[in-house]
Amino acid sequence: ALRLVHAESDGLPGLVVDRYDDVLVAQFLSAGAERWRETILDALAELIGCEAVYERSDAEVRALEGLEPRSGFVRGDRKAARCAIVEHGLSFHVDVEQGQKTGFFLDQRDNRQRVRGLAQGREVLDGFCYTGGFALAALAGGAERVLALESSAPALAGARENLSANQLDAGRIEFVQADVFAHLRSLREQIELLSLMQLVTGDLDAPTAGPVDRPREALPAQMIGDGTILPVEIRNVTAGAVVVSCASIVPVGAQVILRAADAISGVEYALPCKVI
Repeated sequence: ALRLVHAESDGLPGLVVDRYDDVLVAQFLSAGAERWRETILDALAELIGCEAVYERSDAEVRALEGLEPRSGFVRGDRKAARCAIVEHGLSFHVDVEQGQKTGFFLDQRDNRQRVRGLAQGREVLDGFCYTGGFALAALAGGAERVLALESSAPALAGARENLSANQLDAGRIEFVQADVFAHLRSLREQIELLSLMQLVTGDLDAPTAGPVDRPREALPAQMIGDGTILPVEIRNVTAGAVVVSCASIVPVGAQVILRAADAISGVEYALPCKVI
């Protein structure tokens, strides 16, 4: 699995193309990308040679440019919703039709490997675990225990399926269906034992991020204020813990995450953890 086209990062605003096994998944998220849709699809089919191309142009952001949502096979027809992939030696099944975004957050590949390298001997909480990418990476990295939280039942079913596809100790991981921020407030004693907390937040499609039509320059301040980036509960992790916060929108960079940590710690309170 790999990301072939990453929108502005590749000089192609509004276009995302991911490859999962023998299927390409394409998103056309702007009017400019939409204008060249057929040409791009023809080029992908000719140059990449995959069995099928599935379109996931169903993100809310299309409405801002007057575009209707659209999804389905546009080249070929694989007759299968799930694609088997391997990432850093771990096996996953990706649902390209019903999964979030294109099915799997390939832009977080390096971050998952970073968490794997930090997990040895740690008590880990994976917030917004989706289909288990970070949770399984932590488990493979030698975590003592992993608590994986996710509000979506289908996503958790996928996470359990992915766990069973790997030779990992299922006794050291627990999947819980819950609202992450609400559940964190009920876990003070368990949080006090955590030495690694992983949070993938700041997704424009996530309910906690609010409507997509608000000014993008207002996002960082709002998300710091409402706890979307970092919940106040990180105050309670064990001394020396590591908190990993991953954001998937442009205005939320390293400085914004550090500002969120400062806002939580306050003038008289120093956080016991390292935030990355």
